[in-house]
Amino acid sequence: MDNASETIKEAMKMMDSANLAAGHLEDMLSNLDTKLNAFLESKDLKDLEGLANIGKSFNTKAAELNGLSQELESDLNAEAKDVNEALEAARRDIQQAQIDVKEALKEASTEIEEAQREIETISKPTDNKQ
Repeated sequence: MDNASETIKEAMKMMDSANLAAGHLEDMLSNLDTKLNAFLESKDLKDLEGLANIGKSFNTKAAELNGLSQELESDLNAEAKDVNEALEAARRDIQQAQIDVKEALKEASTEIEEAQREIETISKPTDNKQ
């Protein structure tokens, strides 16, 4: 029984030490809570909130600029497509104009040859007159 009594005394001392440690932990947590609340209410936090708001605003503006950039890129691509189509149409028109000019030159050349033959025919002395 002496041994059991000694064990109980040691257990009681351990419980007292645990209660004391728990009290210290509780005081430390309370002190930490007080310091945390003071920090949260401090000007430093307001500055941090201000910086966070600036960061949010910057991110919003960056997203807007990104959207505008994509819109501009889309518009430029559409314009480039229109310009390329117009250039292609102009190239086709020029090719057709070249073909038309070649045909007109052939026709004019043929008419000139016919006119020259007529002139030669008219200019030739006729055998009957001599």
